[in-house]
Amino acid sequence: MRESGHGAADVAAAVSAHIKRRSGEFLSLLDELVSIDSGRDAPEGIAKVQDLIADRLARLDGVTIERGHEGGVDHLAVTIPGGDARVVLLGHADTVLPRGTAAERPLRVEGHIGFGPGVADMKGGLAMAVLVCEALVDLGDHPTIELVVVGDEETRLVAPPFMDRLENADACFVLECGRPGGGYIVRRKGGLWVRLEAKGRSAHAGVQPDWGTSAIVQLCQTVVAVAELHRTRDDLTVSVGTIAGGSAPNVVAAEAWADVDIRAFGDDDLDWARRRVLDICEHSSLSVYETGRWPPMGLVDESLSRLYQDASRSLLVPLHPESTGGMSDGCWTSTAGIPTIDGVGPEGSNDHSPEEHIDLASVPARAGALAGAIAATIRNRR
Repeated sequence: MRESGHGAADVAAAVSAHIKRRSGEFLSLLDELVSIDSGRDAPEGIAKVQDLIADRLARLDGVTIERGHEGGVDHLAVTIPGGDARVVLLGHADTVLPRGTAAERPLRVEGHIGFGPGVADMKGGLAMAVLVCEALVDLGDHPTIELVVVGDEETRLVAPPFMDRLENADACFVLECGRPGGGYIVRRKGGLWVRLEAKGRSAHAGVQPDWGTSAIVQLCQTVVAVAELHRTRDDLTVSVGTIAGGSAPNVVAAEAWADVDIRAFGDDDLDWARRRVLDICEHSSLSVYETGRWPPMGLVDESLSRLYQDASRSLLVPLHPESTGGMSDGCWTSTAGIPTIDGVGPEGSNDHSPEEHIDLASVPARAGALAGAIAATIRNRR
């Protein structure tokens, strides 16, 4: 397949055709990855997924492998040397599904749809990235590629590993599944999580009910007011995810707490919501604790999105940008100033469920579009 020297459209076409010819190889690699339990309760499986990818890419000339261990799981960075531009392919090995799921639901193919644990989120994207890297090396013209496979699925509240070596990259493509109908992601909401805590006074509910003060009642009254912040600003969402309290049915509750998920496309809206929650809870004498924050993802430079769209149009399979309320590690790379687009993996849906699937027919075009965009990436941040 040695055809170096072609433009991005030629690269997109060559890689798309290459992947189509090797659909069986893609399916075999996907089957290997899906057959490995790699949820948080199987750290050895997470490492095995990374080993499988590392061992395969280590066959390429000049590749360097770096491993790390952070947050109880392993992480992997594979550097494929190339031109001066540097491109990041970012994914994760964690499927969040419990041990035993791989045996219960092995990969199965019905028509052009592949079902299995983690096929969409994101073993399909990882398998596709491996074949794209191999195809680009075979073509001979490509930037330096950093394939990073972190061990967790966005459970940490800090940037992913290896950010110190990625922060000067020219582009980042996140290997989350593509959206059905040709969508990919250019904006993701940031998240803010807060815990509300109410303190009451315990008492026997039958003997001295009026002597006690129910923390549960205080909390519930306040939770309603906090929940009413939902949609009070464009695209702001507020969800009370958990609530608990008390010690026994016959005891006036001395303690109660609730966890709130707040999401918005901008830090200004997150900060506004935080202030409103503080005001509401101060009026109710509740305590508020910020338990975590995740930055939003916004386009640093729209040219990267155009490169990806141009590559897809050259294949006569136009793709279009979308926004989502979900978060990914692309939020961190975008915040670090790296032009980032997300959802470049095979089109898929129903993540984390028994119906999780990818459209196998989308793989050649998605792979070609990714390869074309990688080939077209130039240093444009300075």
